[in-house]
Amino acid sequence: MCSIYQFLYSFRNNVNDTIPKFKSNIAVEALNKLTEIKEKVSSVEIFMSNEPYNIQLIAKGNILFSNFWNTLEFENYTTSVLPGKKKGINGSVIGGYNIGINKKIKDERKIAAIKVLEYLISEEVQKNIIIKKLHLNSALSKLYDDDEVCSLTNCEIIKEIQAMSRPSNTLKNYDIYSSKAIHIFFDFITGKKTPEEALTKIDDITKIYFLSVNTRVGFIIFCILILTTVMILSSIFLILIPKFKEYFIFFSTDLWIIYSLGSVFIIIGNFLYFGELSGTKCSMINTFLIIGIEIIYITLIYKLILNFPKTNKFSKWMSNHKIIFFILFIAVDVIISLISIFGKGFTTKDIVFDFSQNFRVCRFNNTLGILIYIYQRIINCVLFLGITFLFFLEWNIEESLQDIRNFTFTMIINGISQILFILFDFLIINNYILHYTLHISINLLFVFMNQIYIFIIRIIILMTWSVPEDEKIINQLIINKQFANITASNYNVIIKASNTISNSETESSSISKQSSENSKKYLSKILNYHYATNQS
Repeated sequence: MCSIYQFLYSFRNNVNDTIPKFKSNIAVEALNKLTEIKEKVSSVEIFMSNEPYNIQLIAKGNILFSNFWNTLEFENYTTSVLPGKKKGINGSVIGGYNIGINKKIKDERKIAAIKVLEYLISEEVQKNIIIKKLHLNSALSKLYDDDEVCSLTNCEIIKEIQAMSRPSNTLKNYDIYSSKAIHIFFDFITGKKTPEEALTKIDDITKIYFLSVNTRVGFIIFCILILTTVMILSSIFLILIPKFKEYFIFFSTDLWIIYSLGSVFIIIGNFLYFGELSGTKCSMINTFLIIGIEIIYITLIYKLILNFPKTNKFSKWMSNHKIIFFILFIAVDVIISLISIFGKGFTTKDIVFDFSQNFRVCRFNNTLGILIYIYQRIINCVLFLGITFLFFLEWNIEESLQDIRNFTFTMIINGISQILFILFDFLIINNYILHYTLHISINLLFVFMNQIYIFIIRIIILMTWSVPEDEKIINQLIINKQFANITASNYNVIIKASNTISNSETESSSISKQSSENSKKYLSKILNYHYATNQS
């Protein structure tokens, strides 16, 4: 691995340049030069040999040039810098030992440890022990101006060497990285991979891929999000056009705007998938998604409570305190989201593969993050079930008959989307493009159904396939007849049940009879609401 790094470093164009990127043209040029060296003056076996084999060749004098550490000295061989692509440019990987101080120890022990370090890196120790006794090189460059030191080591070469370090201190596990990279490099040496393929694979070992507008897929997704945002904002203006007002009577104008804000929040959260993920970004994505969904749901809840077949104290309070109702719900969401962000409830996890593209996903950072996630999903589920139940109760209200059916279709898709939300939060997909595409696609499906379908597609369908007035009357008569039959049937069931209970009084307790009667009473009441056509 060191040989690969220092060879790439020797192919710089300028002395002050950093090591070329693995996917750069310079790196490709370097590997092509290695191929030329292998074919003209070396062999596959030598390139794939290990250190003991190299030492053996040098000791026997069977190799003309060898790239090796300077910790060993051999007769009949001299040390020189590794030649570079250009004159005056070379490269050499440096290695050594690291010394650290535990930051959790007491201050007085830190001071003592610093004094030890100062002694170890002093000129005296470096010269008399490191160089003179151990015959190693020191990192103190000024020692190589000392005549005594230069009598023991080749100061001119050390001054000429353009050194670099391995990425052992920047990687989580350098040994695993090195093992994978060498395996890929051997595939290149044996001709199984081209220089471009090998360099890309080596780069993929440590690179974390993320969604970017600079890629084709990322650009397409970004354009779709922009187009969806424009459609959302444009669709809001439909409620202001007199020609379409008859199709937007379910909500008042302000409620339609609030309802649309839910889709806007969800779309904003999707833009955050672009770029490198962080714990804060993950919290923000979750925040925008949850607030967006709940804005849509509480708008529906508010309207359905006002639209309830029987006017009650709760619906009256809601009618008189609209602003308070929405502020309470949204304020709770915002507070919980802020707790999640500042409490670092979310973090990121790197999904690493042996020979594939690594990427980063959002994960819980602590118990706080897990609890907030569970709470938010439970609230969403409760709101979803509440809306579904109210849809059933208000199914035949004439004023909202068509709207209820359209929103019911939307809620069916919403339910599927919410299951997929949770599923893909925990499912590991071994492709970063597919991972991000699926998450964004599910969010877009939710937005499409609640905004594009309700505001645009629904209107087109109603304008194209409008039901004649006489057919509407016939349908309503059928509903009324069904309602009358079911009501009578329920009444007979209750009478028969009462008679049966009274006749078998000795076999049942009074509590059981009361419970049975209450159940039938509530069932009858629910069905009465379901078949009601007007508010009372």
